[in-house]
Amino acid sequence: MSTYYAIFGGLKAIALSDSINGLGLIIGGLLVNTMYYWATNQSIIQRAFGARNLKEAQKGAVFAGFLKIMTPLIIVVPGVICALAYPGQNWGNGNSAYPMLVS
Repeated sequence: MSTYYAIFGGLKAIALSDSINGLGLIIGGLLVNTMYYWATNQSIIQRAFGARNLKEAQKGAVFAGFLKIMTPLIIVVPGVICALAYPGQNWGNGNSAYPMLVS
């Protein structure tokens, strides 16, 4: 398909179609990852099912979302602390940073 664009529309047509396709992939991917998280994640579902009413279910979903946002900090911050505490050490793939920090 790109061949036809290149022959009849030139590089500008290819860049335009790739931009449109890229935006579609990003929007579609966000919709699919968001639906996966809010519809099948067990922590979200249990907070909604265990709620007394709709307001409590909404509070539980927001709290679970907050905890999910905090996950990268819990994973990344110990590695950054270890890298700053022990400069110049070769960590390889990084799997030894957390045990080193704990010990």
